[in-house]
Amino acid sequence: MHKANLIALLVLFTGCSSESPQDKFESLLDSEWSKVINDNPVYASSMGDLSRNTEWSDTSVENIYSDHQHQLDVLNRLDGLDISNFSEDNKVNYKLFKQEYKNSTESHAYKTFLIPFSHRGGIQLQHETISICLLYTSPSPRDRTRARM
Repeated sequence: MHKANLIALLVLFTGCSSESPQDKFESLLDSEWSKVINDNPVYASSMGDLSRNTEWSDTSVENIYSDHQHQLDVLNRLDGLDISNFSEDNKVNYKLFKQEYKNSTESHAYKTFLIPFSHRGGIQLQHETISICLLYTSPSPRDRTRARM
């Protein structure tokens, strides 16, 4: 009898420990948000995360290709999710999130990241957007932004 209870308990825990597709999707959203914040220090600073306030984003070609492969992997993970039991909000979130990644991966084929910068855009204009999106409440954020430049 004791052995049967242990087996039943093991089956119950195993069944309860599996993550639902909706939980997997929400975990994916969390991990992708963390990636966005980690990969884009200027954006993170504008959102209030000052942990990497003196750094720039890695815009190297190698990193662009790595991000593209990551986005393809995320799309494959999204395709593997059954959204039939998602909440209505998460169904919309799923469709929007997937479309954003699909658009990004499709636009990668045009390799616009290889177009040389001009007076209309490029790294030389980053200092202008930083000063607009960051609030300077004390001298130290200004110093960190100057260090970034």
